[in-house]
Amino acid sequence: MATKEAVLIELIKEGDHEAFNKFYCKYKSPLYRFCLSLLKDKGEVDQIVQDIFISVWTKREGLDSSQNISSYLFTIAKNKIFNHFRNIKRSESKRVDLWSMIEELQVLETENIAETEIEYQLLQKAIEDLPPQRKSVFEKSISEGKSYKEIADELQISPNTVRNHLAKARLELKQFLKLSMEINAVLFLFFL
Repeated sequence: MATKEAVLIELIKEGDHEAFNKFYCKYKSPLYRFCLSLLKDKGEVDQIVQDIFISVWTKREGLDSSQNISSYLFTIAKNKIFNHFRNIKRSESKRVDLWSMIEELQVLETENIAETEIEYQLLQKAIEDLPPQRKSVFEKSISEGKSYKEIADELQISPNTVRNHLAKARLELKQFLKLSMEINAVLFLFFL
């Protein structure tokens, strides 16, 4: 004899919205509390819990009514939280790399915020001037923290093409910033 939970899962597999609503009501709060205990960010937790239920609904035909569904849901939650932290780390690492690149390219010592802001604006201008696909690859890598594979899949290009675009973008940005800083230094000396 099947348990109530197994029957509920079978109904969900058949696309029964009412069964899914009952399932959602039963597991939403425990999943939310679990995710919140790890993330401490209600907005991110809301998104992750929503993603879990969307994932369950879209993959409902593959559900196994003999499986412990609670364990399945909490495993999905744990994996999504792990991915969230990994993406944050990757994104922070990309931002650090971007700022390191700015620091490496400084021709003039930056003693105040105004100079740093000018450099940041120059970098933004240089990014805007990149060819469209190179700019898109660079922004997805730096701003969104996406991997070569994620960018390649999204833009339907090879990971090697992504790598080449990023290498060329970095070279172009270094050259642009170096030239801009040299021009600024000459202008500064000219107006002294």
